[in-house]
Amino acid sequence: MSFTAATAAAGRALARALPGVCAVCRDWDARGLCDECLRRFAPLRPRCAACGNATPHDVPHCGQCLALASAFERCIAGADYEAPWDRLITAFKFHQQVELAAVLARVVERALRHAWRDGEARPTLLLPVPLSRERLRERGYNQAWEVARRLGRRLRIEATPALLQRGRDTAHQIGMTRREREHNLRDAFW
Repeated sequence: MSFTAATAAAGRALARALPGVCAVCRDWDARGLCDECLRRFAPLRPRCAACGNATPHDVPHCGQCLALASAFERCIAGADYEAPWDRLITAFKFHQQVELAAVLARVVERALRHAWRDGEARPTLLLPVPLSRERLRERGYNQAWEVARRLGRRLRIEATPALLQRGRDTAHQIGMTRREREHNLRDAFW
């Protein structure tokens, strides 16, 4: 075993042995996200079935999605992309904080379990969005796969990165509108 691999293994063992802290409030919490922050910053609320954005009432679609066709049956979002999640997602995706995958999986798990209580169908397979080879080299990991595999373990649902493939590289989507994102991703996966 190389020194780097041994150091990483020792770090993981130490992290499992010591109590952790909540990624949001920094209070002690072995799960990485305390119940209080989960309830406060990821409240269960009505959401649009097409885009996952919060809606003021329990309606199936938000105003923006009423006239748009969706490529999928249902979008279930765990939280809005705002503080503190925007900061945590940025740290997870761009600053090598892979341990945040467990925190994000917990947020999504809670939203899924809530949807299942309301009669939503339970998925049989989790397919993470694949990264381009270039982005995988930059980051060293696929953040969608890191969340999906943890979520799959927690929910006892198979997760695999092998079925969905990326056919071409796409531009970064930061700052793009919904239509620009749709155009950017058109025919990118198979």
